[in-house]
Amino acid sequence: MFVSRETIKAKKLLTEGLREISLRADADQLETLIQYAFLIHYYNQKTRLVGYQKIEDIINLLILDSLLFFKTKVRLSGQKAADVGAGAGIPSLPIKIFFGGWSLDLIEPAAKKAVFLRKIQRELKIKDVRVLERRIEELSRLDTEDVKYTLVFSRAFGSFFDLLAKLKPLVSKGGLVVFYQGEATAKKLKEVFSKEPLNGYQLCKQEKFEHSFLSHPRFLSIVKRI
Repeated sequence: MFVSRETIKAKKLLTEGLREISLRADADQLETLIQYAFLIHYYNQKTRLVGYQKIEDIINLLILDSLLFFKTKVRLSGQKAADVGAGAGIPSLPIKIFFGGWSLDLIEPAAKKAVFLRKIQRELKIKDVRVLERRIEELSRLDTEDVKYTLVFSRAFGSFFDLLAKLKPLVSKGGLVVFYQGEATAKKLKEVFSKEPLNGYQLCKQEKFEHSFLSHPRFLSIVKRI
């Protein structure tokens, strides 16, 4: 079977990045992550899904960046999770591809992005995933266990404080919200939670990651609903 030079290069890049963060992928996981990267690359030319155009940036700054979650040691098995403002499925889909045994709702109000997410789910045959083409505020008003989550991912660039307020009806007591942040936003979040819990949340931990595949340090801030 013919394998393009670009695919070989992408697999090498991904394998080296995984090794750097002490993760090992089997052949199926590696193949699915590569397919996912190329699907983002292809559809991004038609519908702006992400801000990166090069396949190496998609692998380094989206997929490997997403997989830093495993360095936090947060339990995944049995979790009912959501990715808010899921966009192209970052960070949750790489995590789901790498490790199953938990359910995931991709919450994305933009119709074109929601179409892409459904296409990804079908083509890559990812199990236990729903795409909810709704705004967070709409889901919050439903007041149902169907949209109560024990784990929430966010890579949003807006106000984390506003997002936490909107998420409050959707996060179960004891549930965790994982923010992927840059240095300035992470510092601000830590300052906000430095003295005491705030608005029904407390900061559990914040971790800084610096790796060769990242252009800037990545911070993962984990906030708990109390």
